[in-house]
Parts: sequence; C-alpha cells; structure tokens
Amino acid sequence: MESTDPLSPKSLARIPLFEEFSQTELLDLRPALELQRKRRESAIMREEAMGLRDFYIVLEGTVRILEHDLQVGTRGPNDVVGELAFVAKRRRTASVVAETDCVLIRVDEATVRASLTKNPMVGWKLMAAIARLISDKFVESDQRCRELLASK
Repeated sequence: MESTDPLSPKSLARIPLFEEFSQTELLDLRPALELQRKRRESAIMREEAMGLRDFYIVLEGTVRILEHDLQVGTRGPNDVVGELAFVAKRRRTASVVAETDCVLIRVDEATVRASLTKNPMVGWKLMAAIARLISDKFVESDQRCRELLASK
C-alpha cells in the first residue's frame, strides 16, 4: 500500500523542486519540513517582513501573490513561494494569501542549516534547485517585459 503522507520521501520526490534528491536525502531533509493548512484568505507571508527565512511549496489550492496590495500572480500545486527570503537575508518582496483553502509545506531555513552536518549534499541540491527556480522566473519575467515593449 502506498503511503499517503505528503512528507514521505515517495511523495516529496513527486515535487519538481525535489526531483534531483535521493530517498536518503529526502529523509535527511524531512525535519525541516512542516505541513500546514491555510484557510481561504489567510495570510501566508507579508510583504516587507524581515527575518523570516522560510519558503513554502503549495501542495493543494491556489495562493495569490500581492505587491503593494496589487495582485501580480497566482501559484498552485508544486509551485514555490518565498524562496528569495530563504537564499538572501532580505525583506519579503510580496505578500502571499491563500486564494482557496490550501495545503502547504513550510521549509524552515534554520532547520535545513542545522541538518547540513549530516548530509551537506541536501543543502547543495536545495540551493541548486532554488537557483534554477529563480532563474526560470527571471527568464519568464524578462520575456513578458519584451512582449510588453514589443506591443507598444
């Protein structure tokens, strides 16, 4: 019988962010992961907040991304939010609000850092995956800017 635990290595391996991780690495990462449920319209993170260096993976539902109270996007299953604060000690660049009831995985930076002595490859793979994610978002944003400029 297959495990229905969303934080089991088998379940985590289905999330694109973790596709390069071995089962052992996912087990080593497990203490840094927390399953959270958020009701519709609940705040997940607030723009300009400082000091929180965690990020979230949306498992179920949809979240809204807001900058200065203006919706700039939505994210759904397997999407990641809050990754910039995880890699760079900086203020949150956007607020994130549950558009629907959501199930999320919170990834805690302090716990990830503490677990790196056991398996440093986990940290390396996580940072490489986040770097790819940020790079993809940059390319997508750059393309949208080019399209907007070309339409003028």
